[in-house]
Amino acid sequence: LTNMYDSLMGTDELSKADRSLLRAQIAFLGYRLDSPYVWDLERGFAGDPNNMHLSFNCSLGLVACVIHDHPMAGRWAEKARWWIDKRLDQYVGDNGVWIIENMHYAEVSLSVVLPFAIAAQRVGFCDFLANKKLREWVRYIVKQLTPPNPQHGGFRTQPPDTVQDRDTRNAIAGVV
Repeated sequence: LTNMYDSLMGTDELSKADRSLLRAQIAFLGYRLDSPYVWDLERGFAGDPNNMHLSFNCSLGLVACVIHDHPMAGRWAEKARWWIDKRLDQYVGDNGVWIIENMHYAEVSLSVVLPFAIAAQRVGFCDFLANKKLREWVRYIVKQLTPPNPQHGGFRTQPPDTVQDRDTRNAIAGVV
């Protein structure tokens, strides 16, 4: 949703009134995502599925990045930054290995951290792209990909030990 918002706001396709309405709707989304009635881990109403907390909080962080001049954007981005720092400290081990779960969940988690890291750097909230643990984590995941596979058009794919279907492709290596 934030990518579509960002793409639309960069065109001449929207009237001034439409831009204002869309921005208000994205801000409303930020307020909803930040509400303890939606996701309240602090009071123990969410368990601790690691990649879900990252997904949820990085979504809030992306809202902050696309409306970075909003009065709450700093708070929203800080929430995402805090969760990423926590997970990097707890779950990224030596040489970037994701120590808490298998390769699939390492990729799921990275797939939400990476867009926030790029957006947050570009708007000046924080620079995770220079973070040593994040860089090692990315390298670890990319090193796990198979060699170019002729059965899949020469693309590198995930190894068969993940919980996904064998030979699943994603865009992480390309984004990196």
